[in-house]
Amino acid sequence: MKPISPEEASSYLQRWSIVAKAERIELRETSIEVKLKQVASLMESAGLFPDPGRAASDDEVRTRWVKIRRAYGLG
Repeated sequence: MKPISPEEASSYLQRWSIVAKAERIELRETSIEVKLKQVASLMESAGLFPDPGRAASDDEVRTRWVKIRRAYGLG
């Protein structure tokens, strides 16, 4: 990979600063209804990308909650 000059680096950072500003404006102007629909879509799509480590992680969390409930006499 070829090193970039300080001017190229500055230009690169300036472009991404413009992108970040545009994203902030877009997010500010997006209605809560649209944001909730986007979140719902993301949550629904979770099954499309299997995560083999998730089952083990879920089991670990369940085990921790069982210990917490027992410690407080709730189960």
